[in-house]
Amino acid sequence: MKDEPFDCAQGEIHLSSFPKGMDEFIDEPIRVESEARTRQPKSFAWRGAQYVVAEVVQAWQDWRVPEFAAHARGWLHRRHRNCFVVRTTSDETFELYLDRGFGKRDWVLLKKITTPK
Repeated sequence: MKDEPFDCAQGEIHLSSFPKGMDEFIDEPIRVESEARTRQPKSFAWRGAQYVVAEVVQAWQDWRVPEFAAHARGWLHRRHRNCFVVRTTSDETFELYLDRGFGKRDWVLLKKITTPK
């Protein structure tokens, strides 16, 4: 796993190993099997297909305050997300996150990262 800096205030991710491509925005709930201690995804199901994680390319925490709650600065209004960029055994790359908000443990597939061939 490669840990590169994530600047929560700027909202930018540094994925130097991935050239810019046309990412597919998905933002759908998914079922994930994850490591109990680290919460890193081992596999996930999306649209009837099963994906096995070959590598966690990057992982970070997102604790930003969402735009709609910019007036509130309390920890309850912050995002509590474990974010991951993963490469699957089918050589596809996805960004997903575990939303750990108050009373939640929801996995979301945010996007498919495509790289030019």
